[in-house]
Amino acid sequence: MYIPKYVETLLEDKRLRLAAGEEQAEHPEALGYTFRLYRRTNGVYDGTFVDEAERLCAWARNKYADAYTTKLVCFTEKEHRKPYYKRDFWLMVITDPVAIILEKRMEKHDKS
Repeated sequence: MYIPKYVETLLEDKRLRLAAGEEQAEHPEALGYTFRLYRRTNGVYDGTFVDEAERLCAWARNKYADAYTTKLVCFTEKEHRKPYYKRDFWLMVITDPVAIILEKRMEKHDKS
């Protein structure tokens, strides 16, 4: 399956990851298919971040998968600062066949 360059870039930069267990449990109908799409930096405009999520969902739907965003998690300005850095993220549900391809590509990029 052809993977567009922008999706490969999301995977290389580790901006698209599988969601944590408690986030997976929030959507039992989509168990194992919940992903996090992280904001590149906290300085990125909200509209740009929304467009990235919509573009990823549109690509997945074009490949006959069900894809939608469920929740935007934003942190306050104080939480973005020290002692640790938190990035905002979208919780997304992406089903097969795209989810299988994304998981394989994530493993490939984790090894390198």
